[in-house]
Amino acid sequence: MEFQKYTLETGKSWGQCRNDTGKTLAVYGPKRKKSASDYENALYFLGAGQITEHKWDCDGIYLPSDVKATDLSVGDRVAQALTGRVAVKIVDGTQFVATANPQTAAIEFNVPTAKFFQPGDANWFVPDVTQAYQEIGSKAPSF
Repeated sequence: MEFQKYTLETGKSWGQCRNDTGKTLAVYGPKRKKSASDYENALYFLGAGQITEHKWDCDGIYLPSDVKATDLSVGDRVAQALTGRVAVKIVDGTQFVATANPQTAAIEFNVPTAKFFQPGDANWFVPDVTQAYQEIGSKAPSF
């Protein structure tokens, strides 16, 4: 809660995501204007070493079914191990960075996340794909 309060006080109404994992990362952001999707947001690909554009609201990231991640521990909250096929929501105002742990290969976050969604938990598209499929899909135009 303290982190969420801090990010709200910074005055930014949008989150920014940076991918330092060495692999393609799927990020959630605003739907395109002509989108027929019923979901709150859309998935886009963010290549290794890339950052989302300034003022483009990154809502969170998608973890493929074969990816493991570790959420940052804060205060009394213990770090949580995550297994893929999950949407990770970030708080507006967050400068979110995803990195890969060189020993475990798990994705680690620089800040605590707001929520985790399994398929059906929220109105977010949470596909059932692997990292390899995500890499192939990322060859299509994004952003």
